[in-house]
This record gives sequence, C-alpha cells and structure tokens, in this order.
Amino acid sequence: DMEINKTRELMRFTKPEVFGEVELRLTVGSHGGPAVEILKNGRPQKSIPANIKKEAYVAELNEAVKDLKQQSSRARQILEQAMIEGQVFKSGDLEKLRLNPVVGPLLEKIVFKHEDSFVFPDELNGVDYDGAIIAHPHHFLEAGLWAQWQSLLFERRIVQPFKQIFREYYHLTAEEKGTAMDRYEGREVQMPKGETLLKTRGWAMSRDDGLRKIMRKAGLVASLGILPDMFPGGDDGWEIINLMFFRRSDMEPVDLRDVPPIILSEALRDVDLLISVAGTGGPIE
Repeated sequence: DMEINKTRELMRFTKPEVFGEVELRLTVGSHGGPAVEILKNGRPQKSIPANIKKEAYVAELNEAVKDLKQQSSRARQILEQAMIEGQVFKSGDLEKLRLNPVVGPLLEKIVFKHEDSFVFPDELNGVDYDGAIIAHPHHFLEAGLWAQWQSLLFERRIVQPFKQIFREYYHLTAEEKGTAMDRYEGREVQMPKGETLLKTRGWAMSRDDGLRKIMRKAGLVASLGILPDMFPGGDDGWEIINLMFFRRSDMEPVDLRDVPPIILSEALRDVDLLISVAGTGGPIE
C-alpha cells in the first residue's frame, strides 16, 4: 500500500510543466518504463535545455523517474517470483494491480493460467478468476500449447517484462534418478563471480555446504555441491560435484523424481546460467 501511495504521488509529474518554449512531463511507457518527455514548441527533444536544468522542478522530476524505475524493477522481480512459486491470485487482485501505472503495463504482457485456459489479463474482465496463476513454461508444455503461444507473441511482437513464454525449461533425463544429479559434475566456475551472480537468484554460499537456495513455499532446499580451487591464489575455478534437494523441515534428501517440475527447472536454469556466465570453459582435468 505504501508503494502504491508513493506511485500515485509521483504521478503528479505526468501533468506538463512549462518553462517558456519548453514543456516537461513524466511518461510511463508500455513496458512500465518511466521517462521524461521533453517538448520545445511542440517538438520532441533528446535532452533538457541547459538553461532550465537547474530548476528545482527538474531535480524533482528526475528523482521521480529514478524512483519509478526502481519500482518497475522490483515489480518485474516480484511478478517473476510469483510465476516460479505459483502464487494464486484472487478475484479483484489483478484489477487493483492493473490500475497501478507502473505494474499495470507490465501485467498486460504476461500470460495467466485460469483453470484450463491461458489468457492475458484483459481477457479476465468480468470473470471470476479465483485461482489464476502466472503461467510457467511447464504449464504450456503440459497443455501442448507452448509453441502456439511462442508464435503468438512473436507475431504480435510482444516484449514481456521477464522471460515467460520464451523462458528456458529443464527436465530430468530418463537416466537421472536418485537424490543426486551429476549433470554438471566436473564443470568449473569462477568464484566469487559465480557467487555474486547466484546471489541475485536467491542462492547463498557456505564453505561447508556449497551453494544453497531455500524454496520456502515448496519446503525445499536446493544444494549445489562445489569444491574450491585447491591451489592457493589460483583462479582456475571451483569444481561442481552435484545438485541435490533436501526437505527444509529435516534436511533429508529428496528423490529427484519427487521435486516439483517447476522448482527443478528453475534450479537447473540457475546452474546453467552460472556455467554460462562464470564457467571457465571446461571440466577439471
């Protein structure tokens, strides 16, 4: 509520402010991205003229843009996490969010799953959509509609606020069984580069336990076994051993086949990202 009130307060900057021939105002784009619109004699300008840059209003306007950009970034992260966790929306929730000038434009590009249907928010108007969730690639794949929705977004040139329809999806192979996955065994990653990267995805580093990510809603802990470089001062990389999942309640290992598909996919996506960005390019010799 505090964030919503702050957004409403900042929306006062959408009213044009005139400085002689120049008109300034705040705009919120179709992707929820705020910007300063500058007009001189009705014509768009790339930058604010030097003679008015020191005006108090300009400083306030720039600060408003900064605040709204931060809100937009947080909103993207929250919506993406809602998809991963399968957050359920109640009737009325989306309508309130759609009225938010920052969140609303983001929501319009996201596909929701309501019962057996996949829809954009505007298609839920007048519908009792209790139980709607933000669809994950797993849901599209399960329904046999993933390729169809990818084609639709491509045709409509829809750019989503985070990867949803074109998100990477990972699943177990027929050979992967038991409680430990060795798919990435022997791969090298650079630290602390890799640790810094995975922190943004909710992982934490422990010298004793390797990299771990707590999935509170799922009641699980993902654990990436990793061994440090044995050579003092070396930077050849840390070796990945395996990926395991534990019950958060008693830290008992969970069979890979019992890990919810979306949780499994997201954990593997994180590890794949780690190797892509911080990998050294090969296995330990």
